[in-house]
Amino acid sequence: MDRALYKNSFYLMINTGVLAISGFVFWLLVARVYTPHEIGIATTLFSAILMISGISIFGLNAGLLRYIPKSKSFHKRFNSSIILVSVWGSILSGIYLAILPLISHDLTFIRSNSFFIVSFILFTIISTISELLESVFLALKKTPYILQKNGIFSILKLVLPFLFISLGAYGIISSIFISSAFAVFIGFILLYKETSYRFHPQFSAKDISDMATYSFGSFISAQMSNLPLYLLPIIITAKLSVIQTAYYFIAASIASFLYVIPKIVTQNLLVEGSHDEKNVKSHILHSGIIIFSLFIPLAFGIIFFGQYILSLFGKNYSQEGFMLLRLLTVSSFFACFNAVFGTIYAIKKQVKLLILANTTYSAILLLYAFYFLPNGLITIGYASIIAQIVVLIVNSGIITYKKYYV
Repeated sequence: MDRALYKNSFYLMINTGVLAISGFVFWLLVARVYTPHEIGIATTLFSAILMISGISIFGLNAGLLRYIPKSKSFHKRFNSSIILVSVWGSILSGIYLAILPLISHDLTFIRSNSFFIVSFILFTIISTISELLESVFLALKKTPYILQKNGIFSILKLVLPFLFISLGAYGIISSIFISSAFAVFIGFILLYKETSYRFHPQFSAKDISDMATYSFGSFISAQMSNLPLYLLPIIITAKLSVIQTAYYFIAASIASFLYVIPKIVTQNLLVEGSHDEKNVKSHILHSGIIIFSLFIPLAFGIIFFGQYILSLFGKNYSQEGFMLLRLLTVSSFFACFNAVFGTIYAIKKQVKLLILANTTYSAILLLYAFYFLPNGLITIGYASIIAQIVVLIVNSGIITYKKYYV
């Protein structure tokens, strides 16, 4: 089982590396041909799409990951999930567009064009289905297909921004999600070759209800965890400016390379733990080895060379974002431990504890950032460190008290 853990982690790490490098190059290219104002608007819209997608998925990605390994056939379960998230995503996107004038006047241009309206809704649905598809591949332990899918996405994403410059900020968004749509199409072809799966418009209430409790708990937990991702760009735009949002986004994107390491490894830990809970303690140990063997050299690289990386985007990005990047790097160290603790909760089906940990983190981070953000972007870095340390203390106490794998 540990061999499978290493193998799937290996493929997902390569996948993450491909996405990280292509994402870095993408924003580097975008920073050269689009203005900071356009990038600020694009990153705010990007965050909104991720937020809507994250809500509309309703935890079904976690449900598929948890239930497919024990299912004889996943086809009806997957079809039902696609239908549900597509309907829910369309509704939420429409609501977001309706209240857009109350959020930011800089974003209301979307409502002035039917193409923008329709594509915004489609982009949200595509983002959600892409997440479901990757959960299916991971549950089936077909992680090489995730790499192939995202490799195609990464290549296309680097070409399209130059074709959509005339669309301004929306050209950046279109480049990302048109590339994603094509990659999802290829992903379904790969899934068909492996399992003969074909999408059919069939909805099985039983399959959804089987996953409902676990999926809903995972959904709440994920939303609590992702609140900073969704809300910080919006808060920065409102309290500072869209240009400061661009500086924050680039720094946070670089720091995200560190945060995805524990996320990927613990996803595989969950899969292996679901199959074989007797050996979870061994899986946890090997997961820690994988996480920190990758994390430590990358973290030191960012701390000492992050300023030069940011300068590739422009002098202002380096001046405004370097200290924030360093603080986020420190925060990610504590996040590694919290990711493992959270996966232990998931294996033990203690979703309430997972919700508690993620809610605590987001509440501390957002409240601190909201009140002290006028002091500058560096506030977000300090808030993240404080939040991670508090959650680590709470998690350590819970794990010790309940004697989970200790």
